[in-house]
Amino acid sequence: MSAQTQDRIKSIQRKYLARRDQIANDPTLSDVGRRRASARTWKATKDEITALRQDQADAAQQEAAQKLRSLFGVNSSNPATVIAYRDAQDRAAQVKSPAEAMDLYARAQRNGDDMLAKAVAERAWHATSDLTPAWAQIVESYLIERPAAKATADRICQLTREQETVTEKLMVGIPLPPGFTDSWSAEAAAREDTAPTEEMSDSARRRANLDRTFRMAGGTPPAARTAGVANSNPHAG
Repeated sequence: MSAQTQDRIKSIQRKYLARRDQIANDPTLSDVGRRRASARTWKATKDEITALRQDQADAAQQEAAQKLRSLFGVNSSNPATVIAYRDAQDRAAQVKSPAEAMDLYARAQRNGDDMLAKAVAERAWHATSDLTPAWAQIVESYLIERPAAKATADRICQLTREQETVTEKLMVGIPLPPGFTDSWSAEAAAREDTAPTEEMSDSARRRANLDRTFRMAGGTPPAARTAGVANSNPHAG
């Protein structure tokens, strides 16, 4: 994970914790409003983290694809070389089992046929997902004799491992909002549709109701009159 990404994560964490404390100490919010606002803030932060994770995943996939092309691609623009490697890949693609692949790989090594050895190693690389150790042995055999290729393969594996744990790493320092024990209930609360007055404290609700009453009667709400007096007083502030 880059230093720039780490700095961005820390900024997201600080912003979330500051907003959480602000909500907790907001006297205009009722318990319902405080719970709802806390859940919304957490959900917005989680969405921001998810977007950051996607950015990381896209960058990692792009780098892994480039590394994989470097590892098993044709590093030549010579048409004859390109055709020869395609033929080697066709032979490797016809292999049906790890034992058959190992035999073909061993023959390529004995004959000094590096293209065929690479093609078989590529075939084994993509087949390792079936958890058959013999496929992995072919890849290891190919890489151990080629330090530069091994470094490239190690980087691809590192990128894969990082993506498997990146969400957990990014969510560290983003605790659930107060009163919630799991992310499901916090997300549900963030989606709740409550009336604005339900989110106000008792005093704030009384002021809002009083202002609404004055407006319905065609008068000036107390809050507006107070603001007007303050604005007209040259000594105010």
